[in-house]
Amino acid sequence: MQLKSFEASSLRDAIGKVRESFGEDALIVSTDHREAGRCA
Repeated sequence: MQLKSFEASSLRDAIGKVRESFGEDALIVSTDHREAGRCA
C-alpha cells in the first residue's frame, strides 16, 4: 500500500488531486482541516 498526503484549498480539490495521482479507485484514509481553511 502506498500512502501520500495532499493539500488543497477545498476537500473537492484534494479529492481531485488524489484521483489524479492514484486513479478513480483510490481509497482516502482520512481528511483533516488545517489553519487558513485548507484541507489536508
